[in-house]
This record gives sequence, C-alpha cells and structure tokens, in this order.
Amino acid sequence: MDKFKPKGEKEIRQEVIEDLKGGDDNFNADEHKETIDRITQRRIKDENFKASLHSQKNKTKAELKNQLKAKEYYKQTAKPKRDKTETKDKEYLTKDDLANFSKEQQHRNKYSWMRDEEYELVKNESKRTGKGFKEVMESNPVIKGHFENVDIKKRQTIATGAPSNMVNQSHNDNELSEVEKQLDGNLPPGLI
Repeated sequence: MDKFKPKGEKEIRQEVIEDLKGGDDNFNADEHKETIDRITQRRIKDENFKASLHSQKNKTKAELKNQLKAKEYYKQTAKPKRDKTETKDKEYLTKDDLANFSKEQQHRNKYSWMRDEEYELVKNESKRTGKGFKEVMESNPVIKGHFENVDIKKRQTIATGAPSNMVNQSHNDNELSEVEKQLDGNLPPGLI
C-alpha cells in the first residue's frame, strides 16, 4: 500500500510565495507575511486532511482484504449445503427440484398433443435460438412445415379427451373399408 506523505510547512510556504508572486519580480514576501501565513496554514490543514483520507482508504482496503481472506477460508472449510438428502438406497428431491419439475411438467402438459420427439425437437431449438417455444413453432420453416402437415386439432381432441374417446373403433373400421375399396376387394385371406 502506498503511503501518502503530506508536504511539509517549508514546501507549502514556498509554493504559496510562488503562487502569489506570479510573474512579478518586485514581489516582497515580508510585506505579505500575514497573507502567506494564513494561506500556508490553510494548505497545511488540507494536506493533513488528505493524509487522513489516505490512511482511512488504506485501512479500509486492509479490512476488505481480511474479509475476503476470511470468506475464502470459510468456503474451503465449511461443509457444503446439501441439495439432496441421501439415504442408503433412496434419493429424495428437494423443493427446488419439485418446483422446476412441476413447471416443466406443466409446460409439457400444455403441449400434450405433441409426440415426445416433436416436443424435444422444438424445446431444443428454443434453447438453441433463445426464442420462445411457440415462437419457434411459428418461425422455424422446418418445424412449421411439419406441423402444417399434422392434424393438430385431431391430436388435441385425442390428447385432452376422455379415455373412452381416445380409441374410436368405428373410425378404424371406416379406414379399413376405404383400404378395401382402394384395393378393389382383391385382398388375400388373412391380411385383414
């Protein structure tokens, strides 16, 4: 630490005389002795004040360094906080883990009509670009094109409907009869 050394009275008096003299060669210091003494005393007080400020600054720096050393020592010696409590065979989740999981699960439930692969694709693209989930679905041409070809309304009703509506046997029969019509009914036995 650099120590500030205040100027001495002789040095300050010499500076005051030079300042008052300016460029005047006929300046007589004895005539202006009172003024020089008054200005010198004021500047000595200023120098002492500067010295006290510098000592306080150095003292504060030393205290901060000691505090930082103490914090580092504490970090090294303190026991780490447990995020998860472990037992013999089981691991329990913390409240933070449950909160993060529930937020992610709520988001996944919002898009429950999407297949897992589609959801992960959009989620990863969202993280990569820094855009929102819905914004990626609307702005990315590949993803947008994929979802334009998918019957989203049908998927949404299946995903949010009652379990009895999830499988509609009459719908499956209609699809089979359309296939039979396309093949002109010339199907070998046992194919359907």
